Amino acid sequence: MPLFLLVSIILAVFCFSLAGMFFQLSRGNWTDVAPSWPRKPIAPGVAVGAACLIWSAYYGCLMLEGNLAKFHPIVWALVPITIALSIFYLDYLNARAFGGFFTLSANFLIIKAFVHDVPGRPFFSCICLALGIFGMVALSLPWRIRDLIELGGKNKTLAQILSAVFAFCGIVLIVMPIFARQ
Repeated sequence: MPLFLLVSIILAVFCFSLAGMFFQLSRGNWTDVAPSWPRKPIAPGVAVGAACLIWSAYYGCLMLEGNLAKFHPIVWALVPITIALSIFYLDYLNARAFGGFFTLSANFLIIKAFVHDVPGRPFFSCICLALGIFGMVALSLPWRIRDLIELGGKNKTLAQILSAVFAFCGIVLIVMPIFARQ
């Protein structure tokens, strides 16, 4: 249960961060700084991206069974190489890294919601699925995240709605796993 709760809390913190950013945009703050977040600074993207690559390598090694198990060292050797190449060649590193975390953690939380018998599991799973889809959009179309942030800076009502949606998702991600039964 602790890992399930930890991943849920970390994802909730990211949701609260997005809620705070959109709330600030609705008040007219950060309109110049926020649209550059998907690209710069790259340090948060490197940290979260490295964690996502390690997590993905672990899942990848789980799928390599039998005769394919000999490729485990190659998968793990590719992780630092991919991190280095991402730093130098991947554009929109923050949006892609956080999108990867949203996608991986949503998958993990949906699976663990069934293991830990979360009350209101269909609702919790729908919230996780929505956040996972948001993560996939951030992974595949990171410039749309920038466009969404810019649109939130221009349209205060949209920014308030997005702030409320992400705050609600964060609350659900914290409250519902606390009441899970093992």
